[in-house]
Amino acid sequence: MADVLELTVGAAAGDAAEFTALGSIAPGPTVTFEPVGAWFTSQMASDVVEADDGEAVEEDTALDGSKIECPNQNKFDCDPSNWRSQDHYALLGCKNLGYPTYKVPVELIHLAFRKQTMWNHPDKKSRGDWTDEDREAADGFFTCIKKAYETLSSETDRRLFDSVDVPDGYDEIPKETKDAAKFWRDYPSAFTRNARWLKEDPPPVGGEDATEDEVNALYEFWYSAETWREFGYHEEQPADNDSRDQKRYVEKKNKAARKKKQKEERARLLQFLDNAYASDPRIKKFRKAKKDAKLAQEQAVKEKAEREKREAEIAAALEAERKEAEEKTQREAGKNNKEMAKRAKRGFMKTLKRLELIQVDDGTVPEGGVTTAHAEKMKDTLSTERLRSMMEMKDKAELTAALAEEVQAIESGVARVEPAKKEWSQEEQSKLEEALKTVPKDVPDRWAEIAKLVPGRSKGEVMIRVKTLMAEIQAKKNLAPVEWIEEERLVLVKAASKVYPPGTQPDPNLGDRWGQIAHYLQTHAHTTWKRGSKDIIAQVNAMKNVSSGLAAKKEADDFQSFEREKGKQRDKSDVPQPKKKK
Repeated sequence: MADVLELTVGAAAGDAAEFTALGSIAPGPTVTFEPVGAWFTSQMASDVVEADDGEAVEEDTALDGSKIECPNQNKFDCDPSNWRSQDHYALLGCKNLGYPTYKVPVELIHLAFRKQTMWNHPDKKSRGDWTDEDREAADGFFTCIKKAYETLSSETDRRLFDSVDVPDGYDEIPKETKDAAKFWRDYPSAFTRNARWLKEDPPPVGGEDATEDEVNALYEFWYSAETWREFGYHEEQPADNDSRDQKRYVEKKNKAARKKKQKEERARLLQFLDNAYASDPRIKKFRKAKKDAKLAQEQAVKEKAEREKREAEIAAALEAERKEAEEKTQREAGKNNKEMAKRAKRGFMKTLKRLELIQVDDGTVPEGGVTTAHAEKMKDTLSTERLRSMMEMKDKAELTAALAEEVQAIESGVARVEPAKKEWSQEEQSKLEEALKTVPKDVPDRWAEIAKLVPGRSKGEVMIRVKTLMAEIQAKKNLAPVEWIEEERLVLVKAASKVYPPGTQPDPNLGDRWGQIAHYLQTHAHTTWKRGSKDIIAQVNAMKNVSSGLAAKKEADDFQSFEREKGKQRDKSDVPQPKKKK
């Protein structure tokens, strides 16, 4: 606005020669206006979004509502009485927002409804040439839009609609396959589709290089996952004027239908997971690695057993040769001892006669001598060493004293007691163990050499001690360990569930069911020990608490692999046959 307003009086505006300025107008004051009124309130209400909890929140300016579409009324067959069959997201123009429909933010739902109201409200679209039919069609179309908004703005109703708002074939599951390429083509996308229904985000499917822990974590999560999918959207709705009994009947029928569909959905997911687990090439790779490791371990055990068997056979042959040589030596020594004993007895009697210390033929007993009966008794009872020592006594008085001592022992009836065996000390045991390590097995008369390294012990004592220790070690080997090995556990599963199930009749030789299982376990698990009934019952009870689902499935798969790799025909006579009906 110009500061001075010039006025022209009595002449044309374009005639500058006759223009005369009469005066000027001062500038006006600056006034600040505050927005108020009904129209301002309406404008402000359109910029506020009502949140689900009823609190007013400002519209998120980051949300892009430019992609919200205006639906063409002519492309929708909208029947307000059948609004449940309509596509709510399409009616609100939210089909192409760049989100999966079930992930469209609720703020965009509110914004879309406001835009649809501006575009499709009958008052906004009405024209002067509308007929009653046009008006009725516009009202019905907008009613369907409002029903779509009411459904999608409610968390509960939207979940019900999203549970059934899927294209044809969405819930189909891939078939089990042995082709790795088909698995990677079909199953990752199937996991993505079904992950939509899970309450929690699942771990990634991973690739061919995924570790065994990652793959196991994937399937364990899916087998125990919970879904939010519900099946009550298309349920029969009771009318407002229905009786109470009719409403209860309808609710009961709807509840049974929901339960049935939930069960079918769970079965569908489990079938999908079973197919995926059976088709996953990574699972097959892990199983093959375990099988190869198990076969390698079994081969190593077999080779070790064969090697130990050969060594045992060689040791047994050497031991037999040693025993034969020792027995031969003992026989020769025994023969020599008998001959020496005979000579000692004859020499003892000759010595008594020579020194006139034995009863003569007329019955007279010389002084300091002995009767013939006492002499014969000494000859038969005294050891060869004692007889020889008495024969070698040069002093007659010494021999007389020895004879008197022996006569006194004979008349008193006191039996001679062998000296007690000496217990092995820790020091002697240590020396014996060291000698067994240092003296080679091929040394001639090895036990005599070992006895030399253990002072105070004879060859026979050393051999007896070693045999005693070997027997103790063998007894310890035959004791069953506390922890069950994997082979025992797998054989026990089959024995307790299939071969000898509950109700098995007692066997005359093996006893009750647990005795039969114990025998089956020892013969099929190929252990050196035998489990007792109490140990088996405790293990079976513990195995009953093993979790179901993937753990049970893996155990069954491992057992089948174990059975296949055994490569042995099971003895069918071990399995009780059912009695034939007469």
